[in-house]
Amino acid sequence: MTTVSEAPPVDHRLLPSLAGLGPMVLLRRLSSNRFLLRQLVRKGVVSSYQGSMMGVAWIVVRPLLTLTIYGFCFGVVFKGRFFWQTHGGQLEFAMVLFVGLTIFSVLSEMLSVAPSLVAGNANFVKRVVFPLDLLVPAQLGSALVQMTMSAVVLLVVRVFLDPPLGWAAVSVPILILPYLMLTLGLAWFLASLGVFVRDLQQVVPLAITGLMFLSPLFYPVSAVPPSLRSTLYLNPLTFIVESARNALFRNEWPDPIGLVVYFVVAALVMWLGWAWFEKTKKGFADVL
Repeated sequence: MTTVSEAPPVDHRLLPSLAGLGPMVLLRRLSSNRFLLRQLVRKGVVSSYQGSMMGVAWIVVRPLLTLTIYGFCFGVVFKGRFFWQTHGGQLEFAMVLFVGLTIFSVLSEMLSVAPSLVAGNANFVKRVVFPLDLLVPAQLGSALVQMTMSAVVLLVVRVFLDPPLGWAAVSVPILILPYLMLTLGLAWFLASLGVFVRDLQQVVPLAITGLMFLSPLFYPVSAVPPSLRSTLYLNPLTFIVESARNALFRNEWPDPIGLVVYFVVAALVMWLGWAWFEKTKKGFADVL
């Protein structure tokens, strides 16, 4: 009588383990360290303007000056129009551009800082028992403060433009949430990889510049040839920027299916970025 030989057992130690690094662990980690996270965000915001005469007042002055410059260059000088069927006046193009660049600035700042974030805080790695994974969301919190003030300035000016602001504008915070999650995951990945591959500090700024011009910041998606539009939506900025602009200036709600897909992908990227950071952080001290 022949017997079927059993397959040899798999040594799970040879497989990459994510035990103890589930999505709920990440949420509990952020929740349990929320006080420390707030302190790090406050310190980051204050240190950004430390030594300047106006201090944190720059958080408000900076978006006002930016919007004024955009309004003069693109509204008065170039007399640009973005949505040809609307009558927003000289400020319309500047406002539409301001929306896209405000959203882009968060991703740009996070990706440019992330590769040097751990190396710039080497004292936390070597001498202090510190939750290193908080460095990334703390940096995101600082960028989010500036983004929030820019959004306030944007909304105040938008009230005086035609057509009137519609109810679809309330969807913008819903759009921003998965975008921040995606940014957080990418920054965690780059923060870890930047410790081991220092060339990232030179490569990432070039990639950010390319991403800026390959994103529909200075032009609508409708201006892109139809054969390339589907490719353009592989850019993580395209769906968010286009949907936010349509909500604010055309009172159009975002595509629900696209939003759900974006949310799922963003949540997965955030979790995998954090898990990668946690699995590799044991080697930081050896390199630094």
